[in-house]
Amino acid sequence: MRSKSILATALLVAAAAAPLSAQEQGTDPRIAYVNSQAVIQQAPGADSAQKAFQQEVQQYRQQAKSLTAELDSLRQQFQQQQGMLSEQARQKRQQELLQRQKQVQSRVSKIEQKLQQRQQQLMQPILNRVQKVIEDIRAERGYDMIFDVSGSGVVAANPDLNITEDVIARLEQMASGGGGAPGGTGGR
Repeated sequence: MRSKSILATALLVAAAAAPLSAQEQGTDPRIAYVNSQAVIQQAPGADSAQKAFQQEVQQYRQQAKSLTAELDSLRQQFQQQQGMLSEQARQKRQQELLQRQKQVQSRVSKIEQKLQQRQQQLMQPILNRVQKVIEDIRAERGYDMIFDVSGSGVVAANPDLNITEDVIARLEQMASGGGGAPGGTGGR
């Protein structure tokens, strides 16, 4: 019984000591914004990931181009020969051509899916670091919210609330082995 009252007292003390939200404190919420596209473009490792991805894109594009060229060649052959073919042979060749076209479309679609997956795979570690840095800055500076202005929706904002350069600087510091020490400028 006594342990329950001690626990209840401890919970009340913890609740009383917990920081109040901006609204409960009667202050304005602390907000900032970041341009995630600018951050990702300048993030350490993003350039090498993009170069690796572009090399793979070139390989896959070459495969798709080769498949399409093969299909175009088969179409041309059919058009040149269809006048000399019997009705039955012409229908058979048309069906074969349609089947090959479906195979090529399927293969090109799979190539595009692989490229999307590969891009995600290359960028995910960078995106994770960016998210961690943004969350660290949010927590360190006591922001209630950080908005991303890279998408549509924000028409105008006070530049003093922009933490984009702080995030980039922190990412560069992390990449150079400097860790993620608090500091930087910007924000409110």
